[in-house]
Amino acid sequence: MSFCTYAPFGYKKDPSDHTKLIIDKETAPIIRHIFDLALQGYGTEKIVKTLIAEQIPTPSWFNYSRYGTFAQFYRESEDRKCMWTHAQMQFILKNEVYIGNMVHNKQSTISFKNKKKKRKEAFEWIKVENTHEPIISREDFYKVQEMIKSRRKTTGSGEQQMFAGLIKCADCGFSLKYSLVKKKKGSRRYFCCSTYSQYGKESCSFHYINYDNLYGYVLSRLQHWSKLCEADEHEMLKYLIKDGEKNSADSYAERELKKAQKRLKELDGLLAKLYEDRLSEKITERNFDSLCAKFQTEQEQLDKRIIELTAEVNAKSDRQQNIRNWVETIKKCSDPKELTAEMLNALIERIAVHEAETLENGEKRQKVDIYYRFIGKID
Repeated sequence: MSFCTYAPFGYKKDPSDHTKLIIDKETAPIIRHIFDLALQGYGTEKIVKTLIAEQIPTPSWFNYSRYGTFAQFYRESEDRKCMWTHAQMQFILKNEVYIGNMVHNKQSTISFKNKKKKRKEAFEWIKVENTHEPIISREDFYKVQEMIKSRRKTTGSGEQQMFAGLIKCADCGFSLKYSLVKKKKGSRRYFCCSTYSQYGKESCSFHYINYDNLYGYVLSRLQHWSKLCEADEHEMLKYLIKDGEKNSADSYAERELKKAQKRLKELDGLLAKLYEDRLSEKITERNFDSLCAKFQTEQEQLDKRIIELTAEVNAKSDRQQNIRNWVETIKKCSDPKELTAEMLNALIERIAVHEAETLENGEKRQKVDIYYRFIGKID
């Protein structure tokens, strides 16, 4: 199992095997404290305020103090060591690593030529369970997930916010902040990037979008797919399954899996031949030990790679079932006339808002990508 440069917060790499995670006794209590607060009914905003008040350092501060990363950020001000954010808290509370699972295949490059990373939809992720010791029990973790889902999303004025948790900045990936401006001539509702709002233009751009414009666009797309489903459900299913296969990496994974399996079989043969050569003293003990260790290391790497590739190939059948589930869900929302929070959360994974562009004629154009639950981007 491979990890990024640093282990997830609450864990550290096993000194004897850097591909394994072990619990970090210094930071794991912070993770437990966060989940305890969530189980008490604290929302992410309240947990953030609690940790700041308790002067508990952030994950990036621990990386700075241990490895010297983020040095420029923390040298300027020690006050930043406890600057927790809402996004950090959401990430921790939803991260299955804390129940012993590893989730792979969350990102991929845009294309062979364009190496820029793009985030994949949840249905494309590959989950491997029980890879390391959990910090949080599964019972507590899933209880927190249910509490997050059931929590009513309201604004400061008490207004129900149906888009909460769905609207994301297409550039930095963080949530868009909802704002309501009241004037004598009427009120104005809009979203803007929370990173920009908190840290300014050096971190991200405004990503302003009018609430009513967004509402109208999302409603029109759901109406479009609802009508297609009513007109010919079978053809719609065929289109979505074919489009999903066209945009997936199934064929690549299958080819890589065959190559890995072939190489593993070759190594079995090479090791058998090596033992024969050693018994007949055609090879020295030193060379035998060296080659044996090399082949066995490659075998271990291939075993792990085959597990990951097999899961990726098997995900194809899961994806087709996910598409059928989504079609069944949109059938229940026949020709919607208005949006509801229940409808949005049942059908949509996230909505990515791009920065508006000004055309040569002075008009503004803004791209909005809808990633549907189970099936991803299809518009």
